[in-house]
Amino acid sequence: MNFKTCLITLALSLYTQTVTASSNASVQTGSLETAVLTAILAPFLTSAVIAVFYTRLEDYSAIIGSLSGLISFIAAISLIGKTGVVSYLWIPSMNIAAQFYVDGLSVFFGLLASGIGVLVFLYSWKYMEHGEWKRKYYTALTAFMGSMIGLVFSSNLILLFLFWEFTSICSFVLISHHQRKRAGIMASKKSLLVTVGSGLALLLGFILLGSATDTYSIVEMLSDGQALSALESTGLTTAVVALIGIGAAGKSAQIPLHIWLPDAMEAPTPVSSFLHSATMVKAGVFLLLRFRSILGEAVAWNFLLLTLGLSTMFIAALLAVASTELKQLLAYSTASHLGLIVAGIGFPTAVGVETSLFHVLNHAVFKAGLFMVAGIVLHEAGTQKFSELSGLRHDWPGLAAIGTLLSLSMAGIPPFNGFYSKELLFEAAYHTASHTGGITWILPAISVLGSVFTFIYSLKFISVFYGRKSQDLHDVPRKMILSPAILAVTTIAITATPNQFISVLVNPALELLAHTSHGLSVHMPKNLKPAFVMSLITIGLGSFGIGYLNVVERKAKKITALTALSPNKYYFKALDKADELSNRMITKVESGLLRTYAVWVLIISTVTGTAGYLLAGPLPAFQITATLPAAVVLAVSLVSVSAVLRSQSYTSSVMILSILGFMVSIFYLLLDAPDLVLTQLVVETMSLIVFLLVLNKLPSFDKEISFDRKKRDTIISAIAGLMVFLSVMYSTAEETPSKVADYFIGHAVSGSGGGNVVNVILVDFRGLDTLGEVSVIAMAGLAVLMLFKMRGVEQ
Repeated sequence: MNFKTCLITLALSLYTQTVTASSNASVQTGSLETAVLTAILAPFLTSAVIAVFYTRLEDYSAIIGSLSGLISFIAAISLIGKTGVVSYLWIPSMNIAAQFYVDGLSVFFGLLASGIGVLVFLYSWKYMEHGEWKRKYYTALTAFMGSMIGLVFSSNLILLFLFWEFTSICSFVLISHHQRKRAGIMASKKSLLVTVGSGLALLLGFILLGSATDTYSIVEMLSDGQALSALESTGLTTAVVALIGIGAAGKSAQIPLHIWLPDAMEAPTPVSSFLHSATMVKAGVFLLLRFRSILGEAVAWNFLLLTLGLSTMFIAALLAVASTELKQLLAYSTASHLGLIVAGIGFPTAVGVETSLFHVLNHAVFKAGLFMVAGIVLHEAGTQKFSELSGLRHDWPGLAAIGTLLSLSMAGIPPFNGFYSKELLFEAAYHTASHTGGITWILPAISVLGSVFTFIYSLKFISVFYGRKSQDLHDVPRKMILSPAILAVTTIAITATPNQFISVLVNPALELLAHTSHGLSVHMPKNLKPAFVMSLITIGLGSFGIGYLNVVERKAKKITALTALSPNKYYFKALDKADELSNRMITKVESGLLRTYAVWVLIISTVTGTAGYLLAGPLPAFQITATLPAAVVLAVSLVSVSAVLRSQSYTSSVMILSILGFMVSIFYLLLDAPDLVLTQLVVETMSLIVFLLVLNKLPSFDKEISFDRKKRDTIISAIAGLMVFLSVMYSTAEETPSKVADYFIGHAVSGSGGGNVVNVILVDFRGLDTLGEVSVIAMAGLAVLMLFKMRGVEQ
């Protein structure tokens, strides 16, 4: 038995034991811990195994990855119907724990991520057989699956954000798979900038939400029911909704942040099928669904999501019609369908969220399969351009049947499952418009228009299988067609028994999302209700448009080619501006002169300090009391500063500055601090000696400093000094010094056994700081010693 066989056997054994353990834990003890831990950790552990043992595993990494997805999938199945919080203590002494929340929504998305993941790994087995960088590919793909599952089960805002960003990093690695191609590099950079940039907005939204509600626990927000009220009392509702909306829009490719998705098709097709159809782009949708129960009643919520979703649905569908390649069409199609889902979440009625959740399931199944079909065409025919493909059904009848079935579902043609979710959208749009009236009638109009373009590009996709045969092709490998075939069978199953899938997967997730939900069920319409009439209009106009496909394509290309409407134009313009600003900053900041660095440090610290005071609200009042000796010391110090400004040589400047230093010593003496006086005197004396020793080696600066620069430096120094002065006064305004002193005096003996409070502070209370200072002085001493030893040596 060779190593690979042993490893496969071991993996199967572990899989069986893990599944058994998770089932036992979940069923016999009712505990959720084992199942949740299994679902999240299986992909991460597999990722580590592939990274270390890839040279021995090679293409069997696909099987190992598929098994890890299967383990997660079965663990998620064991969680169906269960609800609860799972907490794993990370640092018990600090009460820091990783918490996960199990409910219908998290289980629904966990099943999608792991289930589609199993099929994508099987598909990769053959697709990536002759590929390169496969260790990186399989390691990142399994890590992504674990991140996505961790994201949907997270019950804490910070933990959710960590998994959120980890999916972005994995996506960046996978999109840049062809790391030596310029297109791959550009696509991965764009993806990272958009998703991580929008992620920063999300982080800010989380911080504001957590601060307003005084908790970062999603479970507490959901159970308390007062999160929105707490947010409204701070006046931050619109800002938080907008920031969370930006985060979701970036991840779910909503207009105008959709620009990264078409370029991300540079990644291998299995990546497109997994990340860019079923999972990562659904992360934004999951986020909106999770927060609908918290923020859904905010006015800004409905307006933002309806505007964002319907505009994305329409514009992306238009771009899909104008596409020239299979994967490009599917990318824009994905953005369009995500727009439909986002719009559904924005509708105030229960039908809206029912639309979204059911379409998440339908879209994940048919779109993952269609990406795999497009990948097979590209892999075997060597092209994906519509202009070079036709009549593929003559050589690939099975693939043509799969592609046709999945496309008809995507088009929303009855009786396929896509039709039901489209009907729900029409119903939600019509219901909102008929109850609100006025401008809201635009909602059903845009819904129908976007669906017409969806119908057209869906039939355009399958046009490559029909017509005259364009080239001779060999058979499609069975390993490669297995996964899309399973997804086609799943589509048939949902089409045939939609209410069974809704009952098991969708309705449990709806329990928390739609309080007014009556229990979703779908049926073929038997009379002319408004939603069915809208479907008939869609099919009629779509059929008419497909008859004039060339004309429709030409018009769509003309509209989408308008540069003023191109987000890419603004993206590249922003990059150019950022590059130009960066070059200017380098010139301004990195001059190689110590003076320049000091100026920037003072400016930045002063600006941030001022901003802090402005944001802090009312500050405590403080009093300035000065004795005559202290006033004399201050006056002498000011005269010294004035003399330094007028000085014309290094020597005179250093001598005058030493007067300022000695005035500080006298000030400490007035405050009865003899230790500080001695320290200050030693420092000033040593500084003066060192400066005088090296001054004769420095170039003369007499009259080299212009008046304007002196004036600028004086103003900056004065403002920085004023900021330090105010900081000291504010921080000591409420008797803080006496509290601090009392603490150290009270704990000096009991804490360290020392009677000298200053020494105890230096060597015990701030021992690490002192160690760092001693280290710096020691290194400086060594440098000085080396300089002495190098005297007379030219080097």
